[in-house]
Amino acid sequence: MNELNTTPTKILVLDGDDASFQVRQCIAQALGSLPIELMHARDATEALSLLERFCPDVIMIDDEEPGERELFIDSLSFDHPPVVIETDNANVSVETFGLGEQITEIPRGDSLEDIHKTLLLVAAIGNKATAKKTNDALH
Repeated sequence: MNELNTTPTKILVLDGDDASFQVRQCIAQALGSLPIELMHARDATEALSLLERFCPDVIMIDDEEPGERELFIDSLSFDHPPVVIETDNANVSVETFGLGEQITEIPRGDSLEDIHKTLLLVAAIGNKATAKKTNDALH
């Protein structure tokens, strides 16, 4: 099998639940064919610190603590990686954040299959953003 891109997609996960992050890590490791690298932040302050050092391709936020989500998003600079928010709340609006297309909301799923699909989607969003940035830099 000839893989086109062996550089892992870097995903910064903002999730206050360590066990939830560990499940994501296990699933990511089981997806050996999908090169992803996960970094865990337990709160907005840690996520902002890791954002500079880790340079993620995409940021994934578990929306169980809306205060942390809002603090993190309000602190982002304009030129940030795409943000994916896993939420149960269908009333959250992208326009609320004023950051346009760089924020995507997806429904939270609790099954292993749902977590797998979420990681695939988040990785695809990160890959697309990285490819666009690379293309823009070349032109």
